[in-house]
Amino acid sequence: MKLILKETIESLGIIGSEVTVADGYARNYLLPQKKAVPATSQNRKMLDMEKAKFELQIAKEKEFAKEMAKRLENVVCKITAKVSEEDRLYGS
Repeated sequence: MKLILKETIESLGIIGSEVTVADGYARNYLLPQKKAVPATSQNRKMLDMEKAKFELQIAKEKEFAKEMAKRLENVVCKITAKVSEEDRLYGS
């Protein structure tokens, strides 16, 4: 039976990959646990839409991370603490 994986399974493949497994394994384990869906044209289209949405989300997160890095570039954090004569922090 051909299936599309909804999560990574070490012995089969990664999320979104199309795999062929035994019918019993698919019916008794993968499908009831919602770890895979049958490889139909409708499910393939849905997977493509999810991939596009995921890639858009990743692009937004990258842009946000770059913006935060730019904002934090000039930030200086100065912490004062008492130290012993041997330059060791008290209580450490």
